[in-house]
Amino acid sequence: MSKVTVKVIGAYVDGYAPGNDIEIDKRSADHLEKIGYVKRVEAEKAEPKDADKPKSKSKPKKKVKQTKPEDK
Repeated sequence: MSKVTVKVIGAYVDGYAPGNDIEIDKRSADHLEKIGYVKRVEAEKAEPKDADKPKSKSKPKKKVKQTKPEDK
């Protein structure tokens, strides 16, 4: 059977306390999710989240050359 990652939320599951992420069989995950003991964790993407956003092409800021006021 395939394995899925779940987060323990309602009770101790296989010796793991609530708040832990564990990997269990799909059939067990289905049952435990149905009775409210675990919640499925989304599979992590291989690409970082920043790769989804297009890079903005901003122009570099122009430096303003400050001139000193001349003394008269």
